[in-house]
Order: sequence, then C-alpha cells, then structure tokens
Amino acid sequence: MTPKADFFAGTGILVFAGIMFNIARNMPAPATFGLGPGGYPMLVTGVLMLLGSILAVQGWLGMRRLSRSGEEAGQKSITFKELGGIAILALSFWAYVFLMRYLGYLITTPIFLFLFLFQYGARKWKQMILICIISTGLSWFLFNYVFYVILPDFYFRW
Repeated sequence: MTPKADFFAGTGILVFAGIMFNIARNMPAPATFGLGPGGYPMLVTGVLMLLGSILAVQGWLGMRRLSRSGEEAGQKSITFKELGGIAILALSFWAYVFLMRYLGYLITTPIFLFLFLFQYGARKWKQMILICIISTGLSWFLFNYVFYVILPDFYFRW
C-alpha cells in the first residue's frame, strides 16, 4: 500500500478499535475472577489500537519522506476495480455476520474464508479447502474449550 493509504487505514483502525474498546470497557465486571465479558475484547482492541497507531505513524512518516523527495506525483491511485473489491469485502463481512445467526459458525466461516481467499487471488483448491477447514476447526476449538465462548450453532429460523 502507499504511505497515504497506510496512514488513513491506520487512523481508521485506531478510531474503530477505540470505539470498540470503550464499548467493551462498559461491559459488566466478572462475577468472581477472570477477564469477564469485556476482558478479551479489550485485549484485542487494545492490540488493534497499538497496531493501527504504528501503521498510521509509518504512513505519516512515509508521506513526509515522499513529499521531501518530490515523488508524490508518481503515487498510484485506487482504481474502480479495487474499490469494487473493497465493496465486495465489506458486503461479505456483513453477510457473514448476518448469516452466522442462522447457519452457525461451523458452516459460514469456512465458506467465507474460501471466498476471501478466492477474491484475493488464491487458486490452489486443495490448499484453500484445507486452510478453511483447519483454521475454522482450530478457532472453534480455541473459543469453545480454551476461552469458553460458545459460538453460534446452526439455527435456521427466519
């Protein structure tokens, strides 16, 4: 990505993570001990804020470097095809969250992982299928048996 895109992406991640951190912070405290309902989201969003800040600072420094060297005019702009890919990705995330309520985690996750891999150029079918199934299974196991977070099951009722 270009330094300008890094700066804006990092700033967007930082703002989004800050909002989500505040929402997680307002969740109830744990009854006895442990992280409680907001602990893990606060941890994840805190890491996202750190990484978003690093990306934004790197982008800002890169923009300053380019402006000093006069290379700004040569920067590549985003094409309509790339904007379409971004829109498809955003709609896919919305569809993933919406459909998970009805189809469950174990059905929607490998399908959407496969679609994301395909959208971004992967074409090794066996490898894509293995990645989708293994990563879904491992994350399901991790959430259910390590974090004790029950993920949505198949529940098809409109």
